[in-house]
Amino acid sequence: LIRSTAKNFKSNIILHSPSQYNNFMINYDDIISSVDRRRELATSALHYITDYDISISNYFAGIDSSKNKQYLSLTKQFDFKYGLNPQQAPSAFWSVNDTDYRRNSIPFTVMNGNIGYINMLDAINGWNLVSEIEHTTGKIAAASLKHTSPAGVSIARDFTSAEQKVCNVSGEDHCNLSDCAKAYVLARNVDPKSSFGDFVAISGEVDITLALKLQKEISDGIVAASYTEDALRILKAKKSGNYVILQGDQFPLTYSETKIIGDFAMTQSNNDKLTTREVVENGLANDDTIPESNILDIQIANITLKYSQSNSVCLVKNGTLLGLGCGQQSRIDCVKLACNKALVVELRYKQGANLLDDFRPTVKKQDKINAVIKWIENDFSKSELNEWKSLFNTPPSLLDNKNIEFARYGMNNISLASDGFFPFHDNIDV
Repeated sequence: LIRSTAKNFKSNIILHSPSQYNNFMINYDDIISSVDRRRELATSALHYITDYDISISNYFAGIDSSKNKQYLSLTKQFDFKYGLNPQQAPSAFWSVNDTDYRRNSIPFTVMNGNIGYINMLDAINGWNLVSEIEHTTGKIAAASLKHTSPAGVSIARDFTSAEQKVCNVSGEDHCNLSDCAKAYVLARNVDPKSSFGDFVAISGEVDITLALKLQKEISDGIVAASYTEDALRILKAKKSGNYVILQGDQFPLTYSETKIIGDFAMTQSNNDKLTTREVVENGLANDDTIPESNILDIQIANITLKYSQSNSVCLVKNGTLLGLGCGQQSRIDCVKLACNKALVVELRYKQGANLLDDFRPTVKKQDKINAVIKWIENDFSKSELNEWKSLFNTPPSLLDNKNIEFARYGMNNISLASDGFFPFHDNIDV
């Protein structure tokens, strides 16, 4: 009846839901006299009955073991600022099979800002990453993401004295920081060059101590479990009021992934395997045991890889990511990238901290970060070296290979994880 009435909208008015009654009574004269308004009601009715048919069809397809036919109904929730690239517009965020019969909860509430396509990919990966770390370890976690992979990940913990200096956190400031703030500051400082303009993920509540830290950082947006009123007020003022703020909701543990490309689609079940403590302990050979801290680091490392582009390899120590190599065709290159990034972290905290007192007072924070990293990498051109020296009151001596190798061989108690098997020893030799 609904379908036949909708088809004859020129002569009929179709209301398929009681939620339409009030609007119908208010706009009665307009609807009676306007074919276009009656067409709108007919279109809504046809969507309604189509959703019903899809729900019934998919229900029976779920009973049928062959499952050779499935239907998707997409409901637009909001438009993106633009797609993967600015020229890829229009683009939007849709819910799947969200009908009057089956309400789907979207895992994010947009509280501020105009979110972009890559922002959403970062939010999905970041929120899943920190939520899974907290779920499996019981620790508050933070992540700093750029272009869908983590630049930094950490749980909440106390800072070392070197970390306090490099992260610009005084002793008094350290005592006042919330766990979420500590986790994020540590995550942001894993690879601060890459984290410039990051998307932040926090498994817990963002309070004023974290908001004040974020206020000073160049960042695109954040997703978190919740926000205090003071934190929300501060963050909403970032980027002239355009800072993206999302409140995360619980993701289902198991779900189907579908990618539609033109006229075809690919589906798979998600990776729902959790790296629990038991998984780590059961993976040890010959009933070996390892320290408690290493079990935690292995959990964090494996979860980080799960939400990074493959191939991927990462190193973790003391609950904090040291280096991630991802998105490489060669796993050897992943190992090199991860190890080189970890070495930069080690040298920043052990030797780079000494440079921080020698900068000219006009040098900006990010320029200091980049200068210290450039000093560690030590691959200056002549013009770059002259520009680098101009940043200091008294230019420091360049880092020599002897100090680099000394730092490299002093690195220990680090947990390494890979998202694939190491078939040859050259992955370790590098």
